[in-house]
Amino acid sequence: MTHRLVRNLEAFRKDNIQECKEARKKYEKASEKYYQSLEKILSQGSRKGDRLVEDEMPVKEYGAFQQTAFQYVCMMQDIHSQKQYELMEPIIGYFSDITTFFHQAYDTTSSLKPFVDRVQHKVQLLRDVYLEGTKKRYDLKTQVLTKAQEMLSQHPDYKIQGHLMVHERRIGIGVLAQSSWVRYFAQFKKRPQESGLLRLISVDGKGQFCKDFMLVKSCIRSKHDEVDRKFCMEIELIPNQSEGTTKKVVVQAISNNDRGKWMDAMEGKEPVYAVMPTRSDKSGVLTLAAVNGIKKFIDIVEERGLDEEGVYRKPGQVNRAIKLMKDAI
Repeated sequence: MTHRLVRNLEAFRKDNIQECKEARKKYEKASEKYYQSLEKILSQGSRKGDRLVEDEMPVKEYGAFQQTAFQYVCMMQDIHSQKQYELMEPIIGYFSDITTFFHQAYDTTSSLKPFVDRVQHKVQLLRDVYLEGTKKRYDLKTQVLTKAQEMLSQHPDYKIQGHLMVHERRIGIGVLAQSSWVRYFAQFKKRPQESGLLRLISVDGKGQFCKDFMLVKSCIRSKHDEVDRKFCMEIELIPNQSEGTTKKVVVQAISNNDRGKWMDAMEGKEPVYAVMPTRSDKSGVLTLAAVNGIKKFIDIVEERGLDEEGVYRKPGQVNRAIKLMKDAI
């Protein structure tokens, strides 16, 4: 009896659990590949137009990520359902063998038969539930894969939700004043006081959820020459009583269409490009206002050129920097 149980459990482990482990590895690999591709595209410069870059989104990696994710979920549910009857079937087979080969124990067999029948009936019910649930799960998987966008459910209290990259600056002077882009799951809803509430959710290093709330005053699409990333928006926040000054945050959507949805939800506006007159007449002589404006531009570049990426400070390739350091040494 023990050998039979161990043999069935070992077969269940090799045939099902090992296959599920392989599916999990594929899911983790596809997930890592998709997010790396997405990070690579979102971190590119904004010299190209948003609509042209829209075609470069990792559609192939996203499809593979969806396929492996749903396959892994379905296999996990299959194992959870199968384990409820895989252990009982050898026991039922054991009692059936007793009734076949030990005719002398007729009384014992007669007393066990009602119990065996009840257990067998319950096991059959479990099998039927498993088969029915498996069909529903795979049908739902097909529906989600064919109509992924329509099947995405929105939170009833929020007008829009999705992933956003938020530009966060670190406090410091000179080289220490660095910045980074952090991915959040964001939710936005319009409030009766004509201000929007933006809710940001992230996961820290310990696996705990961190939530942050922002009161949105206005939203403007970022200009291409102001931010080194594409699909960006500049959000003006309502200051707290302790802050006093208005704060602006730059966020990045995952695509041009996604940015359009966020701007529609937050009633965003297009940027205004101001044109400064540089000539007073057709003689080609600069006016005093133009000269003063150029001087201000030069002063700003001289003041911030070493702290921010621009004229004096350009990001370089790590491999090339290491090579130059080795050659210098």
